[in-house]
Amino acid sequence: MLEQNGGEIDREKADEWNTFIRNRIHRGEKRIEIHATVGREDDGTLASAVLLNHIEDWHLAHTDLMNALAA
Repeated sequence: MLEQNGGEIDREKADEWNTFIRNRIHRGEKRIEIHATVGREDDGTLASAVLLNHIEDWHLAHTDLMNALAA
């Protein structure tokens, strides 16, 4: 990536991207899907894409670990 940009990162563009990621909210379908995957009712209080993705990842990792231990 640095080579493509002459060895430098555009700080303004990086900050803009990071802000977008931090503030991203999942659309209804995706939010409902993740809530169902983790067994949580979607009451609208948890819509942050960052948090939902982390919760889903940890849930899936925990499920895989428990399944491996049970095998």
